[in-house]
Amino acid sequence: MKMNRRNVLVGLGALVGTGGVAVGSGAFTQTTAGRTVTTEINGDQAGDVQFINPDGTYATVTDGADSDSNAEFDLTFNNLNDDAVFEYEGLFGITLRSGLNPDNSDAIADRYEVYVADDAADVPNGVTIPPGIGTALDVVDSDGDTLVGSGSSTNISYDSTNSEWGSISNIGVTIDTSESSIPGSIPFVVESNPSSP
Repeated sequence: MKMNRRNVLVGLGALVGTGGVAVGSGAFTQTTAGRTVTTEINGDQAGDVQFINPDGTYATVTDGADSDSNAEFDLTFNNLNDDAVFEYEGLFGITLRSGLNPDNSDAIADRYEVYVADDAADVPNGVTIPPGIGTALDVVDSDGDTLVGSGSSTNISYDSTNSEWGSISNIGVTIDTSESSIPGSIPFVVESNPSSP
């Protein structure tokens, strides 16, 4: 083949065309990249949501009470009569960890709603609402008003002046043993209130 301008241009065009097919268009289509995720699980006395002031008889801190990182909050009710209603007042309180400061982070709200879930729509996937929440077992505030259901929530707010969280005190439990199913767990929900002032 004789080298002239036309043959060189055709040859370069074929080379560029073949290279484009072999290499691709250069558009980004996929990537796989590993990332590190670090989580820290704390006990109920050291977590972001803290169960405080257990009464010591029915509400207790167990399994590592000497080490906050392993502490677990438990409610225990023994020797309940059949077909009866038991009311327990002032068993515990709920607050948020003092290190959570909404003045220093946009990721932390200054107000959180607290309630006991009675609807699967109120909890993340995989969390089950035990039968009997709100009927066989009711959780009440210090005034005796139910905390069961998102419509019955109460709030914990941050006091910027004193740099501290408020709390919900003297939470009680009512148990109705005439119901067929008494729950073995209570699904508390603590969520930020997007309409907080």
